[in-house]
Amino acid sequence: MRSKENGSSFFGKEGSRDRYWLAMITPSEMQFMTAVVYFAAGDNGFGLDDSKASNSSDRIYSVVEDNQIAIQGRATFVNTDKVDLGISAYASGKHTIQILNKEGVFANKQAIYLKDKQTGVITNLSKGSYTFEANQGETTGRFEIIYQPETVLVTDQKVKSTVEVYRDSNQFVIRSPKNIAMVEVYDLSGKMITVLKDNSRQVVLDASFLTKGMYVLRIKMTDGELTTKKIIK
Repeated sequence: MRSKENGSSFFGKEGSRDRYWLAMITPSEMQFMTAVVYFAAGDNGFGLDDSKASNSSDRIYSVVEDNQIAIQGRATFVNTDKVDLGISAYASGKHTIQILNKEGVFANKQAIYLKDKQTGVITNLSKGSYTFEANQGETTGRFEIIYQPETVLVTDQKVKSTVEVYRDSNQFVIRSPKNIAMVEVYDLSGKMITVLKDNSRQVVLDASFLTKGMYVLRIKMTDGELTTKKIIK
């Protein structure tokens, strides 16, 4: 996973490391892994301490600046950190995410939580695995690693909830704590591509007709609030 050009002290080889390995189990019981490593010389951006994921049909990876990462190096651990995850599924069906191994602070008392933004379920992977239904293809924006339970993260019930957008195969799912009245889709030239009208907290955009590139979603709530999000096809 590493090349000699990265240097002998690369990836926290020297000094203490707080790290863990995640595994995704497919419906055919094949296992695929990804790792996250925290160390003093690490960088949370994309750089030499990251190894890109393979192009296999099944895979689990973390996401750094739109790059799919198999082994991610990060700066010194803080429990407010978050790590975005993505998966690729060869076949639709039940998949499981679990911890394979953990070291440093994670082998002590620090829990690792998996947040499923589609279902709203938060699982303490330090105590058990998480099984979910996945469609064939790429899924990004659905899963996130956090290190505090939701009750700790939410310190003010009046804090404005955010709109979540994640990709599920050839669809983009827009979820909101408020009812969504309309979603307008624009390309980067400002041309409107399509409009979705609804009155629910979840809207699905079929992206199969979109060409590859970046798009802007203009999301209007039924109470008049406006939110914009960017997506990449």
